[in-house]
Amino acid sequence: MTAPRNPHRARLAARLRALRADTGLSGNRLAQQLGWPQPRVSKLEIGKQIPSEDDLTMWLTATGASDEQRAELAELLSAARIEYATWRGVQRTAGGLAARHAERAVWEAATTSPLASAMDITEADADAMVAERIKRQDILYQPGRTVHVLTGETALRNTPSTADVLLNQLDRLISFAWLPSVELGIVPHDVPMPIAPLACFTLFDDDFVLVETLTGEQRIDDPARPGC
Repeated sequence: MTAPRNPHRARLAARLRALRADTGLSGNRLAQQLGWPQPRVSKLEIGKQIPSEDDLTMWLTATGASDEQRAELAELLSAARIEYATWRGVQRTAGGLAARHAERAVWEAATTSPLASAMDITEADADAMVAERIKRQDILYQPGRTVHVLTGETALRNTPSTADVLLNQLDRLISFAWLPSVELGIVPHDVPMPIAPLACFTLFDDDFVLVETLTGEQRIDDPARPGC
Protein backbone atom coordinates (compact mmCIF):
# COMPACT_ATOMS: atom_id res chain seq x y z
CA MET A 1 0.00 0.00 0.00
CA THR A 2 1.27 3.47 -0.81
CA ALA A 3 1.63 6.38 1.59
CA PRO A 4 -1.72 7.79 2.77
CA ARG A 5 -3.43 10.40 0.58
CA ASN A 6 -5.91 11.25 3.32
CA PRO A 7 -4.47 14.19 5.32
CA HIS A 8 -6.28 13.02 8.46
CA ARG A 9 -4.68 9.61 8.10
CA ALA A 10 -1.26 11.22 7.70
CA ARG A 11 -1.84 13.42 10.76
CA LEU A 12 -2.96 10.45 12.81
CA ALA A 13 0.19 8.54 11.88
CA ALA A 14 2.36 11.57 12.73
CA ARG A 15 0.66 12.04 16.12
CA LEU A 16 1.11 8.36 17.00
CA ARG A 17 4.79 8.61 16.06
CA ALA A 18 5.20 11.80 18.11
CA LEU A 19 3.55 10.27 21.18
CA ARG A 20 5.87 7.28 21.01
CA ALA A 21 8.94 9.47 20.49
CA ASP A 22 8.02 11.70 23.46
CA THR A 23 8.19 8.69 25.78
CA GLY A 24 11.70 7.84 24.62
CA LEU A 25 10.54 4.40 23.52
CA SER A 26 11.86 2.93 20.29
CA GLY A 27 9.45 1.30 17.88
CA ASN A 28 10.79 -2.11 18.88
CA ARG A 29 10.39 -1.39 22.58
CA LEU A 30 6.82 -0.14 22.19
CA ALA A 31 5.94 -3.21 20.12
CA GLN A 32 7.29 -5.47 22.86
CA GLN A 33 5.35 -3.56 25.50
CA LEU A 34 2.12 -3.89 23.52
CA GLY A 35 2.77 -7.50 22.52
CA TRP A 36 2.73 -6.61 18.82
CA PRO A 37 5.11 -7.48 15.98
CA GLN A 38 7.39 -4.51 15.28
CA PRO A 39 6.17 -4.03 11.66
CA ARG A 40 2.72 -3.26 13.02
CA VAL A 41 4.06 -0.25 14.89
CA SER A 42 5.90 0.92 11.78
CA LYS A 43 2.80 0.62 9.60
CA LEU A 44 0.73 2.65 12.04
CA GLU A 45 3.39 5.35 12.26
CA ILE A 46 3.62 5.85 8.49
CA GLY A 47 -0.09 5.51 7.79
CA LYS A 48 -0.02 2.21 5.93
CA GLN A 49 -2.41 0.79 8.51
CA ILE A 50 -5.22 2.38 10.52
CA PRO A 51 -5.52 1.38 14.19
CA SER A 52 -8.69 -0.07 15.65
CA GLU A 53 -10.23 1.56 18.72
CA ASP A 54 -8.53 -1.07 20.89
CA ASP A 55 -5.19 -0.48 19.15
CA LEU A 56 -5.48 3.25 19.75
CA THR A 57 -6.41 2.80 23.41
CA MET A 58 -3.43 0.52 23.99
CA TRP A 59 -1.08 2.98 22.25
CA LEU A 60 -2.41 5.97 24.22
CA THR A 61 -2.15 4.11 27.50
CA ALA A 62 1.39 2.91 26.80
CA THR A 63 2.53 6.42 25.91
CA GLY A 64 0.76 8.12 28.83
CA ALA A 65 -1.42 10.34 26.64
CA SER A 66 -3.48 13.05 28.32
CA ASP A 67 -7.26 13.31 28.09
CA GLU A 68 -6.89 16.09 25.54
CA GLN A 69 -4.56 13.95 23.44
CA ARG A 70 -6.93 11.00 23.67
CA ALA A 71 -9.82 13.14 22.41
CA GLU A 72 -7.70 14.54 19.57
CA LEU A 73 -6.53 11.09 18.43
CA ALA A 74 -10.05 9.64 18.62
CA GLU A 75 -11.30 12.44 16.35
CA LEU A 76 -8.42 11.91 13.92
CA LEU A 77 -9.14 8.18 13.81
CA SER A 78 -12.76 8.83 12.88
CA ALA A 79 -11.74 11.23 10.11
CA ALA A 80 -8.94 8.97 8.84
CA ARG A 81 -11.34 6.12 8.18
CA ILE A 82 -12.97 7.92 5.25
CA GLU A 83 -10.76 8.78 2.30
CA TYR A 84 -12.03 10.44 -0.87
CA ALA A 85 -10.04 10.95 -4.05
CA THR A 86 -11.30 12.29 -7.39
CA TRP A 87 -10.34 10.42 -10.58
CA ARG A 88 -8.76 13.61 -11.89
CA GLY A 89 -6.70 13.90 -8.73
CA VAL A 90 -5.61 10.26 -8.97
CA GLN A 91 -4.60 10.76 -12.60
CA ARG A 92 -2.27 13.58 -11.52
CA THR A 93 -0.41 11.39 -9.02
CA ALA A 94 2.67 9.35 -9.92
CA GLY A 95 1.65 6.52 -12.22
CA GLY A 96 -1.88 7.85 -12.64
CA LEU A 97 -4.83 5.50 -12.96
CA ALA A 98 -2.63 2.56 -13.93
CA ALA A 99 -0.79 2.82 -10.61
CA ARG A 100 -4.16 2.98 -8.87
CA HIS A 101 -5.18 -0.33 -10.44
CA ALA A 102 -1.84 -1.85 -9.43
CA GLU A 103 -2.52 -0.72 -5.86
CA ARG A 104 -5.94 -2.36 -5.97
CA ALA A 105 -4.31 -5.58 -7.10
CA VAL A 106 -2.37 -5.56 -3.83
CA TRP A 107 -5.60 -5.10 -1.86
CA GLU A 108 -7.32 -7.87 -3.81
CA ALA A 109 -4.39 -10.25 -3.30
CA ALA A 110 -4.79 -9.79 0.46
CA THR A 111 -8.57 -10.34 0.33
CA THR A 112 -10.19 -13.77 0.41
CA SER A 113 -13.72 -12.71 -0.51
CA PRO A 114 -14.09 -9.36 -2.32
CA LEU A 115 -17.74 -8.38 -2.87
CA ALA A 116 -18.38 -5.99 -5.73
CA SER A 117 -21.45 -4.51 -6.56
CA ALA A 118 -15.52 10.91 -16.71
CA MET A 119 -12.48 12.23 -17.32
CA ASP A 120 -10.01 12.96 -20.13
CA ILE A 121 -7.09 10.53 -20.41
CA THR A 122 -4.60 9.88 -23.17
CA GLU A 123 -4.51 6.71 -25.26
CA ALA A 124 -1.33 5.69 -23.46
CA ASP A 125 -3.04 6.20 -20.09
CA ALA A 126 -5.98 4.07 -21.21
CA ASP A 127 -3.70 1.27 -22.47
CA ALA A 128 -1.76 1.22 -19.20
CA MET A 129 -4.99 1.19 -17.16
CA VAL A 130 -6.44 -1.68 -19.21
CA ALA A 131 -3.20 -3.66 -18.79
CA GLU A 132 -3.41 -3.29 -15.00
CA ARG A 133 -7.11 -4.25 -14.99
CA ILE A 134 -6.25 -7.44 -16.88
CA LYS A 135 -3.52 -8.25 -14.36
CA ARG A 136 -6.05 -7.84 -11.54
CA GLN A 137 -8.22 -10.56 -13.11
CA ASP A 138 -5.56 -13.15 -12.25
CA ILE A 139 -7.08 -13.30 -8.77
CA LEU A 140 -10.15 -15.03 -10.25
CA TYR A 141 -8.05 -18.12 -10.97
CA GLN A 142 -6.41 -18.37 -7.55
CA PRO A 143 -7.65 -21.08 -5.14
CA GLY A 144 -9.09 -20.23 -1.78
CA ARG A 145 -10.98 -17.12 -2.89
CA THR A 146 -14.61 -16.35 -3.56
CA VAL A 147 -15.51 -13.27 -5.57
CA HIS A 148 -19.15 -12.22 -5.16
CA VAL A 149 -20.47 -10.02 -7.98
CA LEU A 150 -23.92 -8.43 -7.75
CA THR A 151 -25.33 -6.34 -10.59
CA GLY A 152 -28.67 -5.06 -11.80
CA GLU A 153 -30.23 -6.42 -14.99
CA THR A 154 -30.17 -2.92 -16.47
CA ALA A 155 -26.37 -2.91 -16.47
CA LEU A 156 -26.43 -6.01 -18.69
CA ARG A 157 -28.75 -4.43 -21.23
CA ASN A 158 -27.36 -0.92 -21.55
CA THR A 159 -23.92 0.45 -22.28
CA PRO A 160 -22.50 3.94 -22.76
CA SER A 161 -20.53 2.55 -25.70
CA THR A 162 -21.48 0.48 -28.78
CA ALA A 163 -23.45 -2.76 -29.04
CA ASP A 164 -20.25 -4.60 -29.95
CA VAL A 165 -18.63 -3.44 -26.72
CA LEU A 166 -21.67 -4.59 -24.73
CA LEU A 167 -21.58 -8.03 -26.40
CA ASN A 168 -17.88 -8.39 -25.62
CA GLN A 169 -18.53 -7.41 -22.00
CA LEU A 170 -21.34 -9.96 -21.69
CA ASP A 171 -19.16 -12.66 -23.25
CA ARG A 172 -16.39 -11.91 -20.75
CA LEU A 173 -18.86 -11.92 -17.87
CA ILE A 174 -20.26 -15.31 -18.94
CA SER A 175 -16.76 -16.79 -19.08
CA PHE A 176 -16.06 -15.56 -15.53
CA ALA A 177 -19.42 -16.77 -14.22
CA TRP A 178 -18.39 -20.39 -14.81
CA LEU A 179 -15.28 -20.08 -12.64
CA PRO A 180 -15.43 -21.88 -9.26
CA SER A 181 -14.22 -18.73 -7.50
CA VAL A 182 -17.00 -16.48 -8.85
CA GLU A 183 -20.55 -16.16 -7.55
CA LEU A 184 -22.60 -13.95 -9.88
CA GLY A 185 -25.94 -12.50 -8.79
CA ILE A 186 -28.28 -10.48 -11.03
CA VAL A 187 -31.12 -8.34 -9.67
CA PRO A 188 -34.02 -8.58 -12.18
CA HIS A 189 -35.91 -5.53 -13.44
CA ASP A 190 -39.08 -6.45 -11.57
CA VAL A 191 -37.44 -6.76 -8.15
CA PRO A 192 -38.06 -3.60 -6.10
CA MET A 193 -35.02 -1.92 -4.56
CA PRO A 194 -35.64 -0.13 -1.25
CA ILE A 195 -32.56 2.01 -1.86
CA ALA A 196 -31.51 3.33 -5.27
CA PRO A 197 -27.95 2.16 -6.07
CA LEU A 198 -26.16 5.44 -6.76
CA ALA A 199 -22.70 3.90 -7.04
CA CYS A 200 -20.90 0.57 -7.12
CA PHE A 201 -18.78 -0.61 -4.22
CA THR A 202 -16.38 -3.39 -3.25
CA LEU A 203 -16.04 -5.00 0.18
CA PHE A 204 -12.49 -6.20 0.89
CA ASP A 205 -13.30 -8.87 3.51
CA ASP A 206 -14.01 -6.96 6.75
CA ASP A 207 -11.12 -4.55 6.20
CA PHE A 208 -12.61 -1.66 4.21
CA VAL A 209 -15.14 -0.61 1.57
CA LEU A 210 -14.25 1.11 -1.70
CA VAL A 211 -17.12 3.17 -3.19
CA GLU A 212 -16.75 4.28 -6.81
CA THR A 213 -18.70 7.08 -8.47
CA LEU A 214 -18.43 8.82 -11.84
CA THR A 215 -16.10 11.46 -10.40
CA GLY A 216 -14.00 9.64 -7.81
CA GLU A 217 -13.73 6.96 -5.14
CA GLN A 218 -14.21 6.87 -1.40
CA ARG A 219 -12.44 4.44 0.90
CA ILE A 220 -14.13 3.73 4.24
CA ASP A 221 -12.14 1.86 6.89
CA ASP A 222 -14.72 2.12 9.67
CA PRO A 223 -15.76 -1.45 10.63
CA ALA A 224 -18.94 -0.06 12.23
CA ARG A 225 -20.18 1.17 8.83
CA PRO A 226 -19.97 -1.91 6.55
CA GLY A 227 -22.87 -0.77 4.39
CA CYS A 228 -21.44 2.63 3.50
